[in-house]
Amino acid sequence: MGGVKFVVVGDSGVVPPVDAGEQIRNIFLVTQDTLAPRGAQMAMRHMASQALSIASFIACVNLLCLCIFWGVGISSFLVKVVVYLGVALCAAVCMYIFLVWYARYLYRKEVVYTAHKSDLADPISYYNQSNGKFCLLAIDQDNDQIVSMAFLTPHDPASKTWKLTRVGTLPRHQGRGHATRLVTMALDVAQTRCQASHVMLTTSAPQEAAVHIYSKLGFVATHITPLVFGVGELHFVKHF
Repeated sequence: MGGVKFVVVGDSGVVPPVDAGEQIRNIFLVTQDTLAPRGAQMAMRHMASQALSIASFIACVNLLCLCIFWGVGISSFLVKVVVYLGVALCAAVCMYIFLVWYARYLYRKEVVYTAHKSDLADPISYYNQSNGKFCLLAIDQDNDQIVSMAFLTPHDPASKTWKLTRVGTLPRHQGRGHATRLVTMALDVAQTRCQASHVMLTTSAPQEAAVHIYSKLGFVATHITPLVFGVGELHFVKHF
């Protein structure tokens, strides 16, 4: 068994797999697909509260109209209350289902688009040391498969700020410390080779495991950026 080797592409003797670009895009798509259900759950909780508020507003308006314009008996009034509440609830449920579907559609569309952006179209060439960027990979030596990845890029040279991005591990290889090892290597590269003053990164709110790793390695959450339907991005920074 060859085990897993951790490398920085561009270092002496490091040769990435021939199909490294395709493998990297696959890791990105697979890891994002695994996050989609959790992201949708967060979006659903947010939208449920919105749908409930809308349903309550519709119901109140209907009741007000009943009280003002319809002078009817108690029994007839109660029947109409039940009917209007039912209509409002059905409208809220339909709106809720549509928003959940739309949120997942937008999420998947953004993931596919991102996979074909300049950095992932040819990641080995883009994240190259000659370009001032670093590509860190965990490679299974038995089958030359990339199982985890991380990239380090300059964010603000004036303040010596670097950014850690695209950290991901194939689902069947998660929980083995690969991402932690790569992030640790990236921090060492930033500090020793780049003389960085700090490293920043962002991660989507559903990634509890990633948040735990970053916190354990000394990253501090600074703020959250709200995204579509309540799902946000957490921003972290680590100072040296």
